[in-house]
Amino acid sequence: MADFNIRKSVDRPIVTAGETVFFTIRVENNGNIELTNFIIEDSLLGLSLRTARFRIGSIITIRIPFIAPEVEEDTIIVNTVTGRSDTTGSKNATASVLVQSQDDE
Repeated sequence: MADFNIRKSVDRPIVTAGETVFFTIRVENNGNIELTNFIIEDSLLGLSLRTARFRIGSIITIRIPFIAPEVEEDTIIVNTVTGRSDTTGSKNATASVLVQSQDDE
């Protein structure tokens, strides 16, 4: 059966505007067939990655920096990544970061 796991995490759950956090995306083909035209997309981070063949048991790990934007008041940014292939449906994973305005310091 075609299947995969997708997870997303952030290294710090609370930051001040202007600071950098790192989002990590981890995808594993845990099915029993190779996935074709596997795509990982994350619009907030500007990520669009395609692999023609995602082999059984393979793992893709991506770590991407993100600079927290200026906000008027505390804002929770929910970041979503989507994975899909020709042989599976789509799956999403999210991670959140609370961005405090610099005035909160």
